[in-house]
Amino acid sequence: RDGKTVGYNGQIMATTGIYRWFKTHLNISKAAVFAYDIDESKQAGASFAKGLELEGFSVTQYTVSFAAPSFDQQVADMQRNGVQIIFDSMDDGANRKLCDAMARRGFSVAAKVSTVVSFGQKVGTSYNDTCRNSVFIPGESAPYTSTNIPEVAAFRAAFAKYQPGKELHQWALEAWSQAQMVADGIRSMGPAPTRKGLEDWFRGLDKYTSGGVFVGIDWRPVDYSQPTAKDCFTIARWQDSSGGWVRATEQFPFCYPDAKQYGSPALEQGN
Repeated sequence: RDGKTVGYNGQIMATTGIYRWFKTHLNISKAAVFAYDIDESKQAGASFAKGLELEGFSVTQYTVSFAAPSFDQQVADMQRNGVQIIFDSMDDGANRKLCDAMARRGFSVAAKVSTVVSFGQKVGTSYNDTCRNSVFIPGESAPYTSTNIPEVAAFRAAFAKYQPGKELHQWALEAWSQAQMVADGIRSMGPAPTRKGLEDWFRGLDKYTSGGVFVGIDWRPVDYSQPTAKDCFTIARWQDSSGGWVRATEQFPFCYPDAKQYGSPALEQGN
């Protein structure tokens, strides 16, 4: 990182463990990836597609209009091609429209994999029967439903007190936990904290979990020149029969020690 270009030498780096998990545990091999026609979304979609291909999936990519997303034609195409799993880099509203188009054609998949943007209570009321129980969310944090973890329980209590009536969402838990992390780093420096001191504190982290919320993350610098890397994650899924989000991965976290490591161009350069 040089402070000027996004990522590592102008690339966004990723690993393939999540795609391997779906291929192995659901016994599937045909994937579709949806992205908006804007750089940030296309960049993520291209990364998903490359990771899937590296793990042996055949992949069809679809680009939809950010201004007016429509999915009927794409759903018909997926149906003809026998797509078994869908990944996307869109927002929650587009995901619901995609699910509605799938319901109109009577098309379902083994897994509808989305990002943390969909990891909230609204899935239970705003997603139709065709999609709802196939929604999976990969990540690196314990679900906000895991109240057996004291830090999650503390977050839920604070959320109920200060945000009464608001939708519970994984983003809120992750923001809470990241704030706790920064606070711990600042406290570690005593009465005179500095930016450099905080950066050094982050570089020295290894098994830090923010009270058990973040799992499997090695916060230390990564050697991106290597072809493989240890990839640890957790996957949640919505289940009506369990009353909402449950953990799909057997271990917490689930790890592949030899996941493939790859990069894709960093389209969003920032300033």
